[in-house]
Amino acid sequence: MKVVINKCYGGFGLSARAVARIAEIEGRPCYFFRRDMGADLYAPQIPTTIEEIEEDAKTSRIGMWSAYDIPDISVLPSQRNWHEKSMDERRASNEAWNKHSHESRYDRDKRHYAPLIQAIEELGEKANGGFAELKIVNVPDGVEYHIDEYDGIESIHEVHRSWA
Repeated sequence: MKVVINKCYGGFGLSARAVARIAEIEGRPCYFFRRDMGADLYAPQIPTTIEEIEEDAKTSRIGMWSAYDIPDISVLPSQRNWHEKSMDERRASNEAWNKHSHESRYDRDKRHYAPLIQAIEELGEKANGGFAELKIVNVPDGVEYHIDEYDGIESIHEVHRSWA
């Protein structure tokens, strides 16, 4: 089984190009947005393109970007006054945002996801996020594994029994 890990300081992350490719493999549309780093945390996100995100990375203007499967995220629940909302309102808001969001960071238990592997194989270094050096590791089928991390550098280990 193929599993993706990060092999440099910084941490696992995908480029906008990789996120777009995974969305394409999944058959979902992909629209990019960025947040003005100097703006209010709740300021609207600005539509952007892969090219603009890549240009920001080249000029060291690290910005926060997100990808969704809808072109107008203003239809999603507002994040303003988050702490004043009830738990039910917060859950509903999270569900609405998560339903439309594309992943740029995959949990360690999802690193064998076939579209993720395919996008990294196709894009090579262009799949790396701003602080990542992604590598595909072959883990024997049937082996239960976990991903260990130190300062962003990851390694894969077979799960063994242990007692305290």
